[in-house]
Amino acid sequence: MKIIGVNIFLFIIFANNVILSQTNIDTTSAKPCEYNLNEWRTYLGSQEDTNFIGFIEYSPPVPELIGGLEQLLSKIVYPEKAKLNNIQGRVIVSCIVLKDSNICELQIKKGIGYGCDEEAIRVVKEAKWIPSRIKDKDGNYKYFDYKVLIPLSFRLDKN
Repeated sequence: MKIIGVNIFLFIIFANNVILSQTNIDTTSAKPCEYNLNEWRTYLGSQEDTNFIGFIEYSPPVPELIGGLEQLLSKIVYPEKAKLNNIQGRVIVSCIVLKDSNICELQIKKGIGYGCDEEAIRVVKEAKWIPSRIKDKDGNYKYFDYKVLIPLSFRLDKN
């Protein structure tokens, strides 16, 4: 049973990548993307008097979206094509929030089309972030790169 589940899962990933590669969504960022998603593990391992039980049980806090998800959702302009076709649903965008608060590696993980995917990318590109961070024993922050998934709901009013 597990083998069937893995095969279906891999097929979905493959199909999703094929669909996304055929879209014209601009997911480029303004600067080259260099990141290290495992830097925090090295950092915690270098601390002599760490209070953490183990790396597996701890990861740095998720980056903060300034204004929160509600403010991000309020910036969405519902695409006309989606309105005309009564398209509703959730678009999931993934990106990496870098330690300098910029984002890169924007990707649509789940899309609904009709202009909603492009609108989700636009809104996420404009978002401001406080990067993932850990406070050291001296009270200073150490910042880290972190991959996030952002769910954006597209719902039409019932009016």
